[in-house]
Amino acid sequence: MPTSLNLFAVNNVHAYLFGMPIDPQSFQALNPIWIIGLSPVLAMFYEMLHRRGISFPIPYKFALGMTCCGLSFSILYLARFSHDDAGIVSYWWLVGSYFLQSLGELLVSALGVAMVAELVPRQIAGFVMGMWFLTSAVAGFIGAYVASFSALPENVHPGVESLMIYTQLFAYIGLITLAIALLLWLISPYLTRLMSQ
Repeated sequence: MPTSLNLFAVNNVHAYLFGMPIDPQSFQALNPIWIIGLSPVLAMFYEMLHRRGISFPIPYKFALGMTCCGLSFSILYLARFSHDDAGIVSYWWLVGSYFLQSLGELLVSALGVAMVAELVPRQIAGFVMGMWFLTSAVAGFIGAYVASFSALPENVHPGVESLMIYTQLFAYIGLITLAIALLLWLISPYLTRLMSQ
C-alpha cells in the first residue's frame, strides 16, 4: 500500500520531522528503518522465548503479524479526529502505522521461507518456495488495485475531504486485514497440531 500511504502523506500529513521540512514521500523510508531496528529486537525476543522453553508456533506468528498489519491501517482511521483546519495531521500517525506494518511484515514474510524449509519435502521445496514468492506478486497486484481507490476525484482538493477519503479507505483495509487475522487466530491451534504430526 505504499501508493495510498504516499498520497496520504503528500496531501494530509504535516511534512516536518522533528521540526525539519521533508519531502512527504520520504515517510516511506520509515518501513526499512523500522525493519532494521526491529529485526534484532525480534531475534532477541525469539531467543529469550527459546531459552525459557516457550513455544511460539508459526501459525500464531502469522496471526500476530496480520493483526499488526490490520492495526497499522486501523490507527490511520483515527487520524481523521485530530486534524487541523486544512485537514493536515501529525506525522506521528504515519510513524506509528509504519511501526506496526513493519513488525507485521517481519512476523509474516520471513516465516514463509522458514515454514517451507521446515515443512515441505526436499523434492518439492523449490516449487513451494516459488509459490510463496508468487504470493508476493499477487499481493502487489491486489495492492495496486486497492490503491486505485485512493485516487481523489477531480472535484476534491487536498484538505479535510481528502483526509476523510483516505482514512475511510484505511479503515476498510484495516478491518479486512483484522478479519483475516481473527480467522488465523481461530485456526492456529488446528494448524499447530497439524504441523507437529
